[in-house]
Amino acid sequence: MFRRFLIPALAALVVVGCDGNDNSGGNTSTRFSVRYEVTGTFTTACDLFYISRRDDVAPNEENKGGDSLQDTATLPWEHSFEITVTQLHPFNTQIGAVCSDAEDQDVSAVIYVDGVEEARDDRTGKNVNATAFFQLLHVN
Repeated sequence: MFRRFLIPALAALVVVGCDGNDNSGGNTSTRFSVRYEVTGTFTTACDLFYISRRDDVAPNEENKGGDSLQDTATLPWEHSFEITVTQLHPFNTQIGAVCSDAEDQDVSAVIYVDGVEEARDDRTGKNVNATAFFQLLHVN
């Protein structure tokens, strides 16, 4: 009899304990300011690819996916946005630059979060690909 009661009770406890909507712990999200920066000595335009916050979603759902964007630009280049993440929905940031020139040149792809450099990739060469990644997490 005890076993018949214990197993359903434990199952209910696991289901309730895993509820992702538990707001009793206080702050349930974190807002970040993100800046991508690509600098270097390349004088020709570079192909840039990056992930940014989607503009076509409601503010309370902005962390449910990013837009993968492309641009062609001369250096230096930067892009900034703000994003709110939750424990269930982290956000992966990424910036990449593909540059080509006749001579060896330098390129750096950098991710700043709240003004702090969090990821960097420096490359030198005639044909280079510099890519930086960083995951934004909410921690209670």
